Amino acid sequence: MGGGGKVASNAHRTFWESPSLRDADVDPAHRLSLGEGVTPVTRIAAQPQLLLKRDDHNPTGSHKDRAAAFQVARAAHRGAAGVVISSSGNAGIATSRYAELHNLPAWICVHPETDADKLAAIDGDTTTLIVTERAINTAKLLSRELSIPNLRPSTSDDALIGYGSLGDEIAGIECEHVVLFATSGATAVAVANISCARHGATRQVHFVQGEGNAALVQPDAAITDASAHSAAAGRLGVRRSRRARELIRAIEATGGRGHVASSNDVADARRELLEAGIDVSDETAANYAVARQIAAEHPNQSVLCVISGAPPSSRPGHAARHIRAVDEHEALELVRSAIDAGMQSLA
Repeated sequence: MGGGGKVASNAHRTFWESPSLRDADVDPAHRLSLGEGVTPVTRIAAQPQLLLKRDDHNPTGSHKDRAAAFQVARAAHRGAAGVVISSSGNAGIATSRYAELHNLPAWICVHPETDADKLAAIDGDTTTLIVTERAINTAKLLSRELSIPNLRPSTSDDALIGYGSLGDEIAGIECEHVVLFATSGATAVAVANISCARHGATRQVHFVQGEGNAALVQPDAAITDASAHSAAAGRLGVRRSRRARELIRAIEATGGRGHVASSNDVADARRELLEAGIDVSDETAANYAVARQIAAEHPNQSVLCVISGAPPSSRPGHAARHIRAVDEHEALELVRSAIDAGMQSLA
C-alpha cells in the first residue's frame, strides 16, 4: 500500500460511526479512514446569522471525501478489481487518495480544461489519470469493459450513503435553512433525505447552481459549450443528471428550492470569504452567495451553508500516471495496454 504521510488507521472511527454508515455492509477490515467527517461549524463576523459547515476541513478539502471513503471501501469489500470515476476535480482527488488507502487501482477521467492544481492533486499511488474531452463516456466504457464500479455520484447509490454522513451531522445543528451547491444533486438528495426525512429535523434544504450551467434549477434552459465553460461555478459539471427528479422531490419535501448564483454573486461572496480567511472553490462561493440572500430574506432565522472545496494540495513524491486520449475508445485501448504492461493490475 502506498505511503505519503496518510493518517490511515482503523482507530479513527468517527465517520464510520455515523448512523448512515454504522450498519452498512462493509466489513471492519475495510472501514479505513483518512480523518474525514465530523467537520466543525463556525461563523464569520460579516454574517453572524450564517452557520458554516466546514467540510473544507476534510482530508482533501471537500465533502467529496465522504462519498469516496464509503464508495471505495464498499468496492474493496465486494472484491472489486479497481474503480473508475469521471470528475471535474474534487471527486477525482478524493477517489485517488482513498483508492491508494485501500491499495485499489483507480482510473480517474477528467476534461483537459480541469484546473491544473486539481490535476496535480489527483496523485494517488494506485491512480491512472485519463485526460480526455469525453471523460464521462470514458468512465462508462471502462466500467463496463473492465467490470469495475463507476463511482460517479449521479449514478452510484453508494455515494448517497457516504453523503448521508453529512445529513446525519446537519440533523443535529439548529437552523431553519441548509444551502448546498449541486452538480449531479447527489449531496443535496442525501442531506434532504437523511437530515429531514430520517431524523425528522425541520428545515428547508436549498440547492445552488452557477449561471451558464444550471440544468437542475432551469431544466428547460439551453446549455452550450460556451455557456457551460464560461460559468463562474460548476463549469465542468454535468449538464443533465439522472437524479434531477429525485432531487426536486427531496428538496420540495423540505420546502426548499433551487437557486442560480450569478458570476457577480460568486465574485462578491469569494471576496467576503477571503477577508475572513476562507479560500474555497467558486462552487462554494456561489453557495455562500445564496445563503446570504436567504439570510437577508429571513433575518430572524439561521442559515447553514456547506463550505467545501479548499485549494487542493499535491504531495511531494506522489504523481499519478497520465494517459491522454481523443475519445473513450482510444482510452480503453491505452488502459488495456497499460494493464498488459503491468503499469496497473486488475488482479
